[in-house]
Amino acid sequence: MSTLAAVFTATGNQGSSVLNALTQTFGKSLTIRAFTRNPSTARTQAALAKYEGKADIVPVQADVADAESVREALKGVKVVFGNANSYDDLEQEVPRMKAVIDIAKEAGVELFVWSTLPSPAKDSNGKYTKVKHFENKAEIQAYLEQSGLNWASVSLGIFAENVTNYGLIKPSDDGKSLNLGFPVLKPETTIGWTWVERDLGPAVAVLFKAHLEKTNPELFKRIHYVASYQGSWKQLGDLITARTGKPVNVIVYPQGQSEEMTQMLEYYNDYSLYADQTLPPPELKSLGAPFSTLEQFVDEA
Repeated sequence: MSTLAAVFTATGNQGSSVLNALTQTFGKSLTIRAFTRNPSTARTQAALAKYEGKADIVPVQADVADAESVREALKGVKVVFGNANSYDDLEQEVPRMKAVIDIAKEAGVELFVWSTLPSPAKDSNGKYTKVKHFENKAEIQAYLEQSGLNWASVSLGIFAENVTNYGLIKPSDDGKSLNLGFPVLKPETTIGWTWVERDLGPAVAVLFKAHLEKTNPELFKRIHYVASYQGSWKQLGDLITARTGKPVNVIVYPQGQSEEMTQMLEYYNDYSLYADQTLPPPELKSLGAPFSTLEQFVDEA
């Protein structure tokens, strides 16, 4: 009988990356419960159809707003990738995910991998206190650490996909150059970048594999900074210029879409993001997790 795994937000950006990597790493030796709020939607069925015949993936209704659905879905599960969309309900994210952690412990989950983030309020000694989605993840992280569960967490950088998903680079009005526009973040500020589609899933697969094969115990009960490189908007613009021959104008807008976003980006300017970490993380890379490069993102995205 194959081992049961569970992936929260299975059809989202992070969950999809994890599903892809788990199917490539484990094939049908792992039965994966793909947690979504509504497995019967056309979007969910289309997202999971590509795995047919390649992996044992079971779409399962599990909503963190409904603890009983999570309790039922986690029965028999041994390894979990946990994630939550903060903006589904910022005020309820923390109590809901604390309940999920409690349920996972009751269910006998052997490894809980959590997608976490640092606390800007803590890092800045109280200067940046409005970055709620970061603070939520950090509070859940603290709860996980004292829960008694075996855990490992993955802390991601700025999503490289945002450049293409949000159309951040556009032709200038005269068509002779390109504009790369983003709020607040200074062109020279270097931060950790994660190409979620490429980088996250293989890192989680390494953690699952180490647990299931009972190797590399040093990977557990610690946070892994799953970012591929330290990069800046200026470096991105310079590389795009090198590839296209067109000058790139880096434009800094004065404010984000909200006070929360503005504070997050000011926090990046002041403290960088993972500046004190070696990127990509050498332990995961040495165990087979490939990490993308800025050059690959520009060439292939």
